[in-house]
Amino acid sequence: MWWVPLRAARLVAHILRGIYITRRQNKRDPARQAELVRAWHEKVLRILNIEIHVQGSLPENAPQLWVSNHISWLDIPLLGSLAPHTVFVSKQEVRSWPVIGNLAAAAGTLFMQRGSGSEGARSAIAEGLSSGRHIVIFPEGTTTDGHKVKRFHARLFQTAIDCRASV
Repeated sequence: MWWVPLRAARLVAHILRGIYITRRQNKRDPARQAELVRAWHEKVLRILNIEIHVQGSLPENAPQLWVSNHISWLDIPLLGSLAPHTVFVSKQEVRSWPVIGNLAAAAGTLFMQRGSGSEGARSAIAEGLSSGRHIVIFPEGTTTDGHKVKRFHARLFQTAIDCRASV
């Protein structure tokens, strides 16, 4: 357990680096920014000694809607590390969270207002797909322990169908 403080320090340093990187994002082209975000997520996993084993092939570069249940905060770096141009749809409140909100916004997270019906989610998903990104949604609308799958909100899939994107 001697390594726990070391990993914690490395993770804090990596988050601080992420904050520094976000300050310079307007000076980069979008492809470079997307690769930096992917690599940043990947390094979070390396710091925490988490290995990813992918079965099958990774998605093509065509925009896609990725659907997952949300079990922990590790879902974000894990899915975000798989391909450049992967962004998440999140509740608007996350945008105002200290540190995490700025990092999420800089990574391209699409924020939606809860309670606005499905229009906020549809707009966010359509915006992301039309700009060529892989959009990740957690259609249960909450974090769970993963033992049971809650009801998926089917309306979140309609935008991908309308945009002719793979799900």
